[in-house]
Amino acid sequence: MRFGLIVAAAMMLAPAARAQESGCPLLQKIVGGAPAGFPELRGDEFDNGWFDSQLYMDDADDCAAKIGEHSLFYCAWGFDTPAAANSLATALSGAARQCLVGWTLEDTTGQKSSNNLVVLKGVTLSGAGAHAGTRILVFSESFEDTQESQVTIEVRR
Repeated sequence: MRFGLIVAAAMMLAPAARAQESGCPLLQKIVGGAPAGFPELRGDEFDNGWFDSQLYMDDADDCAAKIGEHSLFYCAWGFDTPAAANSLATALSGAARQCLVGWTLEDTTGQKSSNNLVVLKGVTLSGAGAHAGTRILVFSESFEDTQESQVTIEVRR
């Protein structure tokens, strides 16, 4: 079952060499790269300021980084049902809360996502101390008139 594998390994790194780094070290690596625009995570530039990622979370369909006035790193997963997407969003947000103690948490369920769709399940964590100005968004959303859903984790600075 794809969902079970994703939840069990949602925070693992899976680049071409399939080296594995999981959980908090992975999330802290992403957060640590935010102020400089994620230089260690960027691969080839595919559009003006958009880069393929050298880091993929397990089973993610897409991961990329954007640099500019505001930097962004994201990974996204596609699902056939909102329930499966909501479960992964819950697991990812729980992992982020455990790893980023002291960050401010806001429930964003029902708000608009960065794709301008309604968030089915979501949280935003705002950095504290040395990470002030960094935000992590985890959300699930469904595409209009379909059961197809997506989970996205974004690290913004």
